[in-house]
Amino acid sequence: MENRSENSGQRTIHFLVVMSALSLFLALISLSIPLDVYAVGELAFIGSPTPPIWYTPPPNGTPEPPLDTPHTVVLVKDFYPGNNYSGPSEFAEYNGELYFAAYGIDEYDNSFGVELFKYDGTETYLVADIYPDEKNSSPENFLVFNGDLYFSAKGLDNFRNEVGTELYKFDGASVQLVADIYPGPTGSNPSYLTIYQGELYFAANGIDNNDQDVGSELYKYDGSEVVLVHDFNPGITDSSPRYLTVFNDSLYVTALIATPGNYKYKLHKFDGSVVTQISETGATSEMFEYQGMLYFAADGYAAPYYPVGDELFRLNGDTVELVADLAPGYYFYYSEVKYYSSYPSEFTLFQDDLFFKANGDLYSFDGTEIHLLREEYPWPGHPEVFYPEDYLILGNIAVQGNNLYVSGRYYDNYVHAILWGMYQFNGSRFEFIENLYAEELFSFGNELLTTADDFSGIGYELWKLDNIPDRETDTEILYFAPDIVEV
Repeated sequence: MENRSENSGQRTIHFLVVMSALSLFLALISLSIPLDVYAVGELAFIGSPTPPIWYTPPPNGTPEPPLDTPHTVVLVKDFYPGNNYSGPSEFAEYNGELYFAAYGIDEYDNSFGVELFKYDGTETYLVADIYPDEKNSSPENFLVFNGDLYFSAKGLDNFRNEVGTELYKFDGASVQLVADIYPGPTGSNPSYLTIYQGELYFAANGIDNNDQDVGSELYKYDGSEVVLVHDFNPGITDSSPRYLTVFNDSLYVTALIATPGNYKYKLHKFDGSVVTQISETGATSEMFEYQGMLYFAADGYAAPYYPVGDELFRLNGDTVELVADLAPGYYFYYSEVKYYSSYPSEFTLFQDDLFFKANGDLYSFDGTEIHLLREEYPWPGHPEVFYPEDYLILGNIAVQGNNLYVSGRYYDNYVHAILWGMYQFNGSRFEFIENLYAEELFSFGNELLTTADDFSGIGYELWKLDNIPDRETDTEILYFAPDIVEV
């Protein structure tokens, strides 16, 4: 019994000696690595006077950001004072002013609901309370046509009867109902407004010339009346046309086609008189013209019977072809095969290259190669070691001046900090601009506007990035090293 106790005591002493040695070893290592040069603690808050509440500072005294760092982002308007959500969205420029939807109140604190506002570069104004009595008209799908601003909204007709969501226009003085396409309070829900051959095309839920319900189909407005252009699925079945795009004198439309055993979005071309299906693969994102071809996301195939998921495709002539499978591979969901997808979107032209978001990352394409702009943060004192878990998940993309801006959230695996914000990219590197939970970004004049929450308790409101600099000589930046994928 004594030997057993003695052996137990020896093991305990041995364990304590080993742990003490290990602690001393780790302490020596920590002293030998210059942790104070670790970049994330300094760079994560450039332009932000105070860290967010979840910020955990890096070890060993990494310098905190200076508290007198000036703001570069300023509040334009708190439309709904207090901890409320006005959520400005659907930005569109018309007659030198910026129009958008927002939830607001009047000078007597009476709610307008979500209505039409404008910003002239200095002040914001309510344009019209389209759906009175605190109801939401929710204007969206803005497009300038024949000198007027067209959009969809929920409101009333001239007799103050509810018409649902229909096509409206603003002529600079007043808002008018263009047409009650689906008579009654249900609404036709016009969307994807596009100008083609001098007429306004859009998707809507409506009726034919015999007053028969045709579902969601392709319509046009010639300035005097709305007419059905094409019923992709005869009868009441919806085709839900989307991503209307004018290219090479034709209107391209993705529509949901119903056939026995098959219900799938397919790409079509309209030449002004005839609709022709050109591909079994339909777009799942906006379509963007670049170097004489249309680029878009699609859930398609690399070859017959070789699906790739939702990836980057292009229209080359009348042929839809895969550009790159940015999320290769597949997995099993129970007994069903699923394919990984990168979901390309936010296509933007910047410095003659096509930039877009996929896999939550930023990519650029020069017509030959795709570059993944990915962050790599070296271990302090050991540049050969990286944290692959550090990443920036992108939100929206916009170009202002000589720079491209993104909203997103950055996660640092080392300090376990999640940082929402706006970032600037000047062609070779990123810099953190401001700690904002930013959503939409929109370039207006020499300003960059965003809908954002600054975590101060006022909710989502309208902000602008003022006095935009070109930070081409700054050394305090977030570096993104490109990975290259040949097409």
